[in-house]
Amino acid sequence: MQDIQDNTHANSAISKCQAKVNRAAENYCTSYNVMLSLSDPLVVLDWNDTLCNLKAEDVCGLSEALVGDSEGR
Repeated sequence: MQDIQDNTHANSAISKCQAKVNRAAENYCTSYNVMLSLSDPLVVLDWNDTLCNLKAEDVCGLSEALVGDSEGR
């Protein structure tokens, strides 16, 4: 019974972290698009050299890590 509770707790923690990752990615994309829309198209964009447009494939879920990339239980 304890294993089921541990697994439920772990899944809950992973879900909360994944929700934060999703929100952060959404906020980044929104900010990037606003900065792009507010910038003058005739001016060279300095920030565009360092900030890239975030694509869906750039964000991976916590369970999508490679084996050995994570430590702990």
